[in-house]
Order: sequence, then C-alpha cells, then structure tokens
Amino acid sequence: MTPRERVLTALSRHRPDRAPVDYWAEPCVTERLLRDLGLADRDELLDYLQVDVRGLTAVEPPLKDLPGGLKQNFWGERWRKVDVLGTEEWFHVAGALADARTMKDLERFNWPTPDLFDYGPLKQQVQKYSGYALRYGFGDIFERPALVRGKEQFYCDLSLHPEMAHYLIEKFTAFYCEDLTRALEATDGRIDMVLLLADLGTQEGLMFSKKMLDEFFAPYAARLFAIARQAGVKSMLHSCGSVRDYIPELIEIGVEILNPIQVRAKRMVPRELKRDFGSRLCFHGGIDIQLTLTRCSAEEVREEVRSRVGELGQDGGYIVCATHNLQNDAPTDNILAMYDVDARLA
Repeated sequence: MTPRERVLTALSRHRPDRAPVDYWAEPCVTERLLRDLGLADRDELLDYLQVDVRGLTAVEPPLKDLPGGLKQNFWGERWRKVDVLGTEEWFHVAGALADARTMKDLERFNWPTPDLFDYGPLKQQVQKYSGYALRYGFGDIFERPALVRGKEQFYCDLSLHPEMAHYLIEKFTAFYCEDLTRALEATDGRIDMVLLLADLGTQEGLMFSKKMLDEFFAPYAARLFAIARQAGVKSMLHSCGSVRDYIPELIEIGVEILNPIQVRAKRMVPRELKRDFGSRLCFHGGIDIQLTLTRCSAEEVREEVRSRVGELGQDGGYIVCATHNLQNDAPTDNILAMYDVDARLA
C-alpha cells in the first residue's frame, strides 16, 4: 500500500498491510534525530522512519519579540524560554488578555482574521506529498483562548464571567472555521484529516464538568467538524489525559479520530476503549512517553507497539504514534524502535 492508502484503509476501520504511523515531536528531538542519523531535514527524517502522514501548513505571521525575552504570536499567546529535560524550550506564560476585566477590554483587542495567513503554498505541499495522508490544522478553540487570557483567569471566567468566556471561544471558533474553509479551497479539498486541539483531561479524569464542556466546548467544536464532514475530511481531536467519560459526547459532535490515547491516565485502557468505542472511533497515539519511551529498553518499546497494534488496530482504526510530542528524555534508540516496521505487523 502507499502511505495514503494505508492510512485511509485504517481510518475506514479495515486492516491495512501494516499499522500506519505518524510523527509528533518537540523541535529539539527532531534536531537530535537529524544529527544522530546524519539526515538533512525533516522530510528526510520522515522518509527514514517511513511515516505515513504529512502535515500541511499555511504561512502564519512571524512571532514578535517582546521585552523580557518573551515572544508573542498573532493571537497574543506568549512564551518564555525555560530549561527542561536537558534543553531549552519555550513555555507559555499569561497572554495578552490576562489583564482584561470587562467585555469592553475584550472587544478592544485587535482580533486576527485568516487574512493574516498565506494559503498559497498549500497547493505545492499537496503536490509534494501526494502519496501521503494529509493532515491540516493546529486549531484550538478552547485551550488557546485560555493561554491568551491566562489559564487561571479563563477557568474563572467559565464560572464567574461566562459571557467573556463565550466571547473568546466564539472568536477562535469563527477564525478556525474560516481557516479550514480557505484551506479546503486552496487544496481543492485534498485534505484527509483536520486537527483540533483541546486538552480536556487530567491524569485522573476530566478537567471540567460535562455540563461545562457541553456549554463551552461541544457546540463550538461541532461547527468546525461539520465543515470537515461536509468536505469528506476526517475530524481529529487531540486531548491529553483521561477523557473516557466524555468520549460518547465527542463522537456525537463529530470526532472520528482521538489522539493521543494517554494510556497511563485513569481508565484510558486501550483494549477497553477499542471494545466500547472502536466501531465509531479511530485511535491515534498510544505509545507511552511517560515511562515506556523514556525509561524502558528498545525491545520493550517494540513490544508495546505490537500490543497497541493488536489491541487498537487488529481490524484497522489505529495510527501508531506517541502519547504526546516526543520529548528530549526519549532516547534515540527507543524512538527508532517505535517506528520499527516489523513491530507494526502484529
């Protein structure tokens, strides 16, 4: 099978020639793998690992440098460099709307539109990656508003100032609905998956009540997924943590692929997830970064891949990937083991 055939077969819940694989990693990990393997760029790395998926990206405005070593994007998200796991990474700090107190403060903000994006390069990317499954989007209608507002303040808004929370979420939803519409036009609809990010879970359970998610997340996400469904594109949701209790609602609003299947979170047991939801949902992820990829041997990594393929992908419906972006504490040998073709034939 071609990489695209392999992915589409899995997403149709039929068994491909081997389980397809995706690649999500922090930039420092990609840079290390390029050095260790003597490869020139990310494309060479993905080819080396036989990754079946490629991401399409419109050109976004560059980050702005702010005083104090901060960087800010077009939304007003802000980052500062910190030392973590033996390398420097950019970590979020409270964003541009952290000091907003009233609706007028939100309304005065210079809200971005997709006019800031250049969608022209998408057609060239489609041609370049024609044999691969194509994923578009890094949209976020729930956590990104919290990052611009400051998480603590946003979470207080959900209860104390719901009109402000709804205003923020609507701004992000309208943006990403239009963004997806323009990307579909620019690619003549040649997108296989659209990705939405929204961390809804903790290690122990949902971060928010179902009632709160029903009000502040589900109806907004459903609008984006409806655009994807109308275009024949699979809707993919990234949510860390234990989200099992909300999976029926996620399926109801249009989620077709769930990532990252954080297997060490409470009640995120692969075999049980497949049993209960596998006829309506595909799975993406499942290879543990909390312990297996960081502290176990390469052979133990391969064994986990075999187990996940057997549990989640025996009749399709599964794309192998890590349970979050690969971090700097995952040894190169373990990462390579995760991409071992033989392990994905289970």
